[in-house]
Amino acid sequence: MPAIEIRPALLEDLNSIVQIKQIYQTSAVWQMDRRVGDNDFSIGFREVRLPRSIKVDVPNLSDSAEEYILTV
Repeated sequence: MPAIEIRPALLEDLNSIVQIKQIYQTSAVWQMDRRVGDNDFSIGFREVRLPRSIKVDVPNLSDSAEEYILTV
């Protein structure tokens, strides 16, 4: 496997970034529980297995990716 290089994104990386497949498949999700008391609150997360895998579309990030790269 090739080595992974971690570096700040550059404007010339934008075309490659927006071509990344923006969908994934999962058979588990995170469920959030929130409990509020008189003087405190707590938030907990637990993994919940789904009866079958689902495909999840990721919101289109191309505009925000370009905005992020231009501000770095």
